[in-house]
Amino acid sequence: MNSDLDDSVTLITSESSEIPDFGSGFVIHQDEGTTFLLTCAHVVKDVGGTTRVKVGADLAEVFRLGEKDGCDLAILKVDGLMRKPPLKLSNSATKGKRIIIAGYYQNETKVKILRRISGVIGERIVFELDGDRTVVWDVEIDESSKYFLQPGYSGSPVVDEQTGATIGVMSQRVGTGRQGLAISIEAVRKIWQDIPSSLLQNELNYLRNEIAIKERRIEKSREELNQVELYLRSSANQQFNKSLRWLSNRGWLAEKIGREALKQFSDTAKYLEENNYTRRFYLEIKLYLDFIYYSLVTKRFNLLHEPVVSQCQSNPDVYILALQILKQRIPGHIVEDERKALEARIDYLKSRLL
Repeated sequence: MNSDLDDSVTLITSESSEIPDFGSGFVIHQDEGTTFLLTCAHVVKDVGGTTRVKVGADLAEVFRLGEKDGCDLAILKVDGLMRKPPLKLSNSATKGKRIIIAGYYQNETKVKILRRISGVIGERIVFELDGDRTVVWDVEIDESSKYFLQPGYSGSPVVDEQTGATIGVMSQRVGTGRQGLAISIEAVRKIWQDIPSSLLQNELNYLRNEIAIKERRIEKSREELNQVELYLRSSANQQFNKSLRWLSNRGWLAEKIGREALKQFSDTAKYLEENNYTRRFYLEIKLYLDFIYYSLVTKRFNLLHEPVVSQCQSNPDVYILALQILKQRIPGHIVEDERKALEARIDYLKSRLL
């Protein structure tokens, strides 16, 4: 990753010497002598518009352009630049991931400098423009760093320090540059619907590796939970007996409410099916049910405070809907006290997803 990252990042300027604004971009694909680069839509605007964009010394064609206030991404085409390596793409950003950002800024003598800065991914947020939603991540620069986000870093790749995959594109700096906002790499599909399969394959390889690691962790956690369940059930807890029996077949119940929720999110259902994630989605729903189940078994509501469920796609609404469907399906024979305990736990998990 060390050499590829710096070699891939390119200065974006204007062909007009009267426009001093600039930004960064990076190579994502090459095909028959043409290089495709990813940057921000507002960088294109700042350097004078679609006919004035330069990549290094070359005039570029704006191949795809999003909205600078919504999906702030643009894809540029340049003939040549074949020695610049494409960066791998992944939409596996999660809060707390260590990241590297490589982009250009200008020093006091007007020299453009390419520099890396380090930080972590923060909260997931959403930009919405005319009903269209784009996933964006808070970025937090390390407090110990001497350097921070400056004008020119827009369009820089946000790279997962562990895997070397690009998970976002810097879009805005916040305040003094110790914080910023990065567009999730999944938004590339919004402006390039027929994106080459090779780019998707790179992304899928990274995601599959991460999924395999997470599934092993899930299996280990399941074994530990089973041991806890056996111990606790042996104490003959009768307070939530009917609720626990209803939740005993959580795999089947999770698939049922998950399938019903997906009926109202056709785009999400299509994405899961195309990427073979549907089974994993049902497993994630089951983990939420596991939290509810063991919270009842142990009579400890605080088990719900930090549910670690890694979601295979970034739209929380489908998970919220699945939990709402679960609440609606609470059997009528469950008595009022048990029902209230169940509903409180379901509502709390829903609130954590908002």
